[in-house]
Amino acid sequence: MNKYIYIGFLFLLLGCQKEGIVSFDQKKDCIQFNYDPQENQMVREYDFAFQSVVGKDKWGYPTNIYLGDSISRDTISVFLSLMGHASDVDREFKLKTVPLELLEELPLATVEFLPKYTFRANRLLDTVQVVLIRPERRGKYAVGITFDFEDASSLFDSGAEEQSVYQVMVSDRYEKPADWAEGENALGEFSEEKYAFFVTILGVKFSPYLDWGTYNQVLRDKLAEFNEKHPDAPKDFSFPVWTKPNWWDWYIGAGTYLGEFSEAKKEFVISVVGEENYTSYTDWASFMPKLREAYDAYNEKHPDEPLPFAPFPPDPEVSDNDK
Repeated sequence: MNKYIYIGFLFLLLGCQKEGIVSFDQKKDCIQFNYDPQENQMVREYDFAFQSVVGKDKWGYPTNIYLGDSISRDTISVFLSLMGHASDVDREFKLKTVPLELLEELPLATVEFLPKYTFRANRLLDTVQVVLIRPERRGKYAVGITFDFEDASSLFDSGAEEQSVYQVMVSDRYEKPADWAEGENALGEFSEEKYAFFVTILGVKFSPYLDWGTYNQVLRDKLAEFNEKHPDAPKDFSFPVWTKPNWWDWYIGAGTYLGEFSEAKKEFVISVVGEENYTSYTDWASFMPKLREAYDAYNEKHPDEPLPFAPFPPDPEVSDNDK
């Protein structure tokens, strides 16, 4: 008899705990959070700034399309487990938020719950979803999610204390990319709100290799459209006029085909080769004689008002490696 009493006492000692106190009259199964199967921890880090969906680029290849500020809320999964027995019926429970004592310096993140959740029948593991709300201000936030046992009709008690609070870290920051300066001609001075607008409108992260000539025009148009629709709260930044495409300075051998960029030269090139041929795929070597001829012809006709840019450079020397 003493043997069975000892085993029973040991089972209760290792069983469910509530508020750190061992319960010797436990009648309910215990519910607790389960470790994230990918991260193997009780912490979820979520960054509103760079959430993405998979789409296709202009060539039809899969790519990440970043959502930027276009999302105001998102759903995450929270993993659960039971210390006890699986039931043959669904059982309801409630969740609530609590501050994280170790992260008191961070403002509270906002989480939205359903009125009640269900731990499904015949399971020892389950998953539920909660909604994270985008903070009103840029920054980093934290909050704990825990079970609400205040209702006397609760069907569960608390499980292991170390699994009683699920930590959620929320960020909404657009920090300056290390190589932003390489795009300043097209973007201007950095600001966090400007980068957020950039990501939201273009669906891409910053890269010095982007097609600045195209993107700069899109950003200026969208900014003007936004400010026109929100005259009482316009954006406090601007983009410089920059229409030089990133392929303009591509070279073979000794130098570029088109030479130094200017708006006037760009317009002239388009007038000669056509908008459809003003691309990175154009065989510029074949167009250069036509451009030089048109340049000379224009200046001969307008000796008092020649074109406001230098002649096109001679064809680059092509090395054996470039052939």
